[in-house]
Amino acid sequence: MATYVMALMIPARPRPSKLDWVRRNGSASPTLAWAPLVGDAQCTAAGRLGLEWLASTIRKAIGKFGRHLRVVWVSCL
Repeated sequence: MATYVMALMIPARPRPSKLDWVRRNGSASPTLAWAPLVGDAQCTAAGRLGLEWLASTIRKAIGKFGRHLRVVWVSCL
């Protein structure tokens, strides 16, 4: 959420074309918040585009829960 809020504070300028993927997928893109390197960028892009914060937060939680579930599952093998 901190990255999302910080991105909201970025002054309005033309948006780079690299935000197109996030723009197309909407609030579903922060589901990748668990991924190294890509996760913070997804959260920043969601904040920059002003996506709905509640839907983004729920999707981030789902992605991170899935990651932790996989870690527990692998460690129990």
